[in-house]
Amino acid sequence: MTTTVGITLDGVCAGQNHAHISVAVNGGAARQLTVEADDLMAPVTLEEGKEALMTILRYHFRGRTKLQIKNELEAGIALVI
Repeated sequence: MTTTVGITLDGVCAGQNHAHISVAVNGGAARQLTVEADDLMAPVTLEEGKEALMTILRYHFRGRTKLQIKNELEAGIALVI
């Protein structure tokens, strides 16, 4: 089963420093976020990477049993970004 994250640019502030984006997971309700352009270009720390991966995995494994999660992890998961 795949997990789809849709990201759409809704607008940019006049100074080009802030972006307003919408994010939807598996076609669900979109959530609006405001992000700073500099934050998008900054290197990812180890802690941020771990947090991001855990969030992606939690979305992906929603509704599955521990056995299903184990079997899928053993088979391998490919993330395409």
